[in-house]
Amino acid sequence: MRSEVVRLYEEVVKSAQQVRYLGASLGLLAWDQETYMPKGSVQRRAKQVATLSALIHKINVEELYPKVEQLIDKDLGDEIKNRNIRMLYRALSKQVKLPESFVVTFARTTTEAQCAWEKAKKENNFPLFAPYLEKIVELNREKAEIYGYEDTPYDALLDLFEPDARSRQLDKLFAELKIEIKSLFEAIQQSEQIDDSFLYRYYDKQKQMLFCTHLAKNLQFDLEQGRIDTSVHPFTMGIAPEDVRITTRINEEDITMSVFSTVHEVGHALYEQGLNREHFGLPIAEPCSLGIHESQSRLWENNIARSKAFWEFYFPILHSYFPEVLNDITPEQMYRAVNKVIPNLIRISSDELTYHFHIILRYELERALIEGELKVKELPEAWNAKVKEYLGLDVPSDSQGVLQDIHWSHGTIGYFPTYSLGSFYAAQFLHYASLELGDLDDYIREGNFAPIHQWLKENVYRYGALYTPEELCVKICGEPLNVRYFLQYISKKLSDVYQLTFHY
Repeated sequence: MRSEVVRLYEEVVKSAQQVRYLGASLGLLAWDQETYMPKGSVQRRAKQVATLSALIHKINVEELYPKVEQLIDKDLGDEIKNRNIRMLYRALSKQVKLPESFVVTFARTTTEAQCAWEKAKKENNFPLFAPYLEKIVELNREKAEIYGYEDTPYDALLDLFEPDARSRQLDKLFAELKIEIKSLFEAIQQSEQIDDSFLYRYYDKQKQMLFCTHLAKNLQFDLEQGRIDTSVHPFTMGIAPEDVRITTRINEEDITMSVFSTVHEVGHALYEQGLNREHFGLPIAEPCSLGIHESQSRLWENNIARSKAFWEFYFPILHSYFPEVLNDITPEQMYRAVNKVIPNLIRISSDELTYHFHIILRYELERALIEGELKVKELPEAWNAKVKEYLGLDVPSDSQGVLQDIHWSHGTIGYFPTYSLGSFYAAQFLHYASLELGDLDDYIREGNFAPIHQWLKENVYRYGALYTPEELCVKICGEPLNVRYFLQYISKKLSDVYQLTFHY
């Protein structure tokens, strides 16, 4: 009996790795589509993606799931193996409910939708994208009904990105968050505003790329097992831990765009490169959740790269790339400028505080779409009203409004809340890291990011998806996710930046 269990587990490993290698091929196709693919090949690419997606689904349903099902109640004599099986069963139990025809349709629709979104954004033409989004919303509703849910179909989609998260929890969390960040925002509005005009001088594109490459390497991104390119929307693609690709976005009149896009994606990439390599294809070698993944990007981008200690070290290096442009600027000015709080129409260009209003409005809108309270044709008007309500801004065009994000064209409805959850996890994780490592600013000020990276490898990366996000948080911190760590962190930093007495 024992030998049969061992044999079955070995077959599970073989099938899981086969699925992962096929998934890596899909990842390469996706990376190519967003970087170098000829625009005229979209229809053929859609068929390629649909074919691979169908093959993966077939292996999952016909080969992998039946074997995992046989092992779910067995003790494999090893806790990691037991957890691998439990987490595989959790994920596959959803996938087997989807008909192959649905998987093919979803893959083909989203591949075509991405190209339609790019064209619509470029031409400021929402009606061009609307039919694709209507189909994506319809498919996501269908998926939610197939998976099942308790309170709202949106929860079935949210669970795909953040296991066990529920909208009733997000409603409570976001309600508290809105009150606290609004209070801090109002205090900042009464303060003297920061001059950040020097960030928007002319910064040569090639020099920006050289600086960002230097920065990525120093933050521990292994360029022997990764690469950096540019794209319309920055992203990270983990083909395998040995092949992690990131893109950044460069604007010669905005140095922050390339710097913080690069650091954000490096955070994702470090997580991907730090995953277990021996057990490729199993949960221990997969990311825990999108919230945990975003915690790594937000941690490096905001908690570290927007800190005073970071610019005390990095400003002289940035100055060496742009001596004439930054000759009249100090590290202190740089630190304050990159933490300036002012509402922005564009999410990825937003400050660290009002960014969460962007996430809340997207969460509210996509949930309304899924629950049938909002039609796709009504989305631009609803979007503009939410931006006015939360940010006090008028939206001049759909390209700067409802068309600015790529996510819905990918079919990823339920993803946006993970950005805010990531910020909360990041602050909490770093709080506990400091209890072990001491003052993290001491390392950052010296440009020594290895101790922080090592702590994350030991406490986050190596566990992969063996635990749910809440289980992982409790394992690291001894307590579940608590938004007060983020509120304490952000109020302390912005009180320093704006010379306030505000404290959470």
